[in-house]
Amino acid sequence: LRFVICIEQRSLIDSRETGFVNAITAAGVTYAVTKACTMGQLVECSCDKAHMRRNGGQPQMVTAATAEAALERQQQAAMLRQQMPLQDQHPSQRLSRMNNTNTMTDIAPVEHRGGRNRRPGGRRGRRKFWDNIKFPEGQWEWGGCSDNVNFGLRHSRVFLDAKQRQRRSDLGTLVKFHNNNAGRLAIRDAMRLECKCHGLSGSCTVKTCWLKMPPFREVAGRLRDRYDSARKVTLRNDGNSFMPESPYARPANKYQLVFADESPDFCTPNSKTGALGTQGRECNVTSSGSDRCDRLCCNRGHTRRIVEEQTNCKCVFKWCCEVTCEKCLEHRAVNTCL
Repeated sequence: LRFVICIEQRSLIDSRETGFVNAITAAGVTYAVTKACTMGQLVECSCDKAHMRRNGGQPQMVTAATAEAALERQQQAAMLRQQMPLQDQHPSQRLSRMNNTNTMTDIAPVEHRGGRNRRPGGRRGRRKFWDNIKFPEGQWEWGGCSDNVNFGLRHSRVFLDAKQRQRRSDLGTLVKFHNNNAGRLAIRDAMRLECKCHGLSGSCTVKTCWLKMPPFREVAGRLRDRYDSARKVTLRNDGNSFMPESPYARPANKYQLVFADESPDFCTPNSKTGALGTQGRECNVTSSGSDRCDRLCCNRGHTRRIVEEQTNCKCVFKWCCEVTCEKCLEHRAVNTCL
């Protein structure tokens, strides 16, 4: 209960901690919806089968260049769908639109150089979510069950952003939208290609590949790193966008986290901000991270005591199939903040 109250209080100010919470929440919604699609738990979506279109019953064989071209078209189609309110689209229209516009058969291959594509007249250096995907050499076949991340992105946006669309001139709303989107992009940009070989005697006659989301812990770690480098912003004069508070800072890109308010003092309890303080927190005297005693205890000092803990020990496997253990008492040093 105290943790819930703390989160609710912290969300009242737009600190970097609130930005991280918003980003990881948006990433979590995207991840859960996308995973539910893959598992067949939602009526309106399933696996992303856009890449598995077949010509005359034959598998659609692709290369790295044609695969990147297909993903380019898919990203453009997703951006168009974002501009159309979800409630204005019939479910069957949404699915058919995605299946018809994201195929690989109607896309001309683009020039492939060094693992990146270049389109005539396009913007050079533009970051794409498949830049980190390592495509296999030669030809391979789209198959398996690719995670339908675009469906998850779209529904996460509707679920988290829809109620505040009318308040875009509010700095807090703009900051929240930005961090929500950064959380969703942390999922999309970490998509990876998994492949499986098919053939006799372990040979790789045919290689089938599909897109898959990374473990969520990996996404959370990436957002944690962006929390450390979050940028402080302020509202522009137009009231519809923000800019860095410092005139010497570079504008934040869409992948970085931003915040508008400085973080409060977490060392002492504060009911207004939801800070619980660090008194009584267990710390680590040998750690060099954020849990080390001098940092966590805010230089107030700490106490040390020895506690007895009952643990399982001398475990033995008995055929079949049981593991039996004895109970042992262990002594452990516990350091607690004053």
